[in-house]
Amino acid sequence: MFAFLDRADGTPFVDVDVPPTDLAEYVKTHAAGEEPPATLLEYADYTNSKLEHYVDDPGALRTAVAVHRTYLERLDGEPLTLDWPPKPGDELAYEIDELVPLVGRIADDDTVATLRSVRELARSDEYERLRRAAEVRHALDDPDLALIERGEAANRVETAEETRSLVDDVLAETERE
Repeated sequence: MFAFLDRADGTPFVDVDVPPTDLAEYVKTHAAGEEPPATLLEYADYTNSKLEHYVDDPGALRTAVAVHRTYLERLDGEPLTLDWPPKPGDELAYEIDELVPLVGRIADDDTVATLRSVRELARSDEYERLRRAAEVRHALDDPDLALIERGEAANRVETAEETRSLVDDVLAETERE
């Protein structure tokens, strides 16, 4: 996983925190380093006598893992997620171009295929319309969405346009006088 994070750090659109040097060195040089982060964190909570059954050097594990607990607990897939609402098509397609080789190392074929289909959609003529709809939907709160779903938004827009037209007419007459 740490090798993946190092590769990800070299990818422009992936903002990951690289592992602390001493933690990375521990993972690289000790058998316990093959364990997932959750297991390493669990080990760090064991008593020394219990820990001796699982690792060859309990002191080294505590020194490397316990002091970097926060780093390990914060590891998640968020840096690999795409923004919502989505970026403009050319930016999104470029970001996915960068992500596919990286994610392809750890993700299943369906995930990579989905990324590729989103990339193709981002390059299509229809994408900007869909992106704009996503931006609008993201900006609306629940009451606004409910107005649209009930069909009341169109009536309110029509009423507002009529009111604006009336105000424009009154202002135009006032300016002439």
